[in-house]
Amino acid sequence: MVIRTSVINMVYKAGYLIGRSESKSKLLETARKLYSKKNTSVVQMKKMQLEFCEGVPSSKEPSEGYLPILVSEEERGFNTEEYFKHLNTKKLGQVIIYSDVMSSSHNVLDGPSLVHGLTVIPRQQTQGTGRSNNVWLSPPGCAMFSMQLHIDLKSQLGKHLPLIQHIVAISIVLAVKGFNQDIDLGIKWPNDLYVNGTIKLGGIIVTSSILSTFESQMAVCNIGVGMNLDNAHPTSCLNSIFSSNPSSPLLSYEQYFALVFNHLEQLLEGDFDEIYDLYYKHWLHTNVNVTIMSERGEAQQAKIIGIDDFGFLSVRSEEGYIFSVRPDGNTFDMLNGLIAPKHPTGVKTS
Repeated sequence: MVIRTSVINMVYKAGYLIGRSESKSKLLETARKLYSKKNTSVVQMKKMQLEFCEGVPSSKEPSEGYLPILVSEEERGFNTEEYFKHLNTKKLGQVIIYSDVMSSSHNVLDGPSLVHGLTVIPRQQTQGTGRSNNVWLSPPGCAMFSMQLHIDLKSQLGKHLPLIQHIVAISIVLAVKGFNQDIDLGIKWPNDLYVNGTIKLGGIIVTSSILSTFESQMAVCNIGVGMNLDNAHPTSCLNSIFSSNPSSPLLSYEQYFALVFNHLEQLLEGDFDEIYDLYYKHWLHTNVNVTIMSERGEAQQAKIIGIDDFGFLSVRSEEGYIFSVRPDGNTFDMLNGLIAPKHPTGVKTS
């Protein structure tokens, strides 16, 4: 879980490039084409400079807007052996940029396209990226990552990009429940994860841009996830819940990421029928009655009937009108059954 607060005495740390040689080489090959000046190893992202230090020390100290990435040095803060023991993907998470403290993992990916599956894992963040431009400080105990996905716009998923955040949510639920089937972890539309339907443990953000070439068009999607793994304050965390059963093992930091990435890659390559079935199995809103407020403050009662082909919420009013409600530009109090779309439109069904 992430906590909105101020930054106090946070010292930024260098990043470390983790992965097998082939995966690291592919990223470095891409990065070299993006170096901002000759005789430098700096890639300029929108809000951050990344310096890939290949056998040479970084040119300056890490800061809010500068992340040196040590290519050859081993980072002891991340258990590489534990991670790769559980990772079974072809692309996702095969190369990682890890840092003990950085400003924002999302900023590391926000800029020129890098490589599909590249993952950024910060132990702590000072300015984590949230929806509606919220900025968060992420304390120790949060399992956070940002990952870049390259999606062909001609593919089935490429034509329904808003579904990606739901696929990520399903992946997390399957990973956690696969580790411990007794936990009641569910999905609150559009992008939160709750335990027992009442306590938020995590959230998801997805940003995307379009990259066009002579051969194809590709969506570059940067997903960001925060999950409260080991910090039981101020609410709860996964391992605190697991520890309530003395016979239940705890989920390690590295295993959590590996399990999520395994499920995510499988779902991204799967079919939509499976995705919808899994989503409805684990979400919190089946046949829930809600109140929809119009721009004029008028209230009407409706029932949630699912999500549409683009992952937007579908509701049916008492009069038979079906509305697709988008997450952006609307206000939601889903647990108390209140939705306030700014521009409700719909069609009446028989």
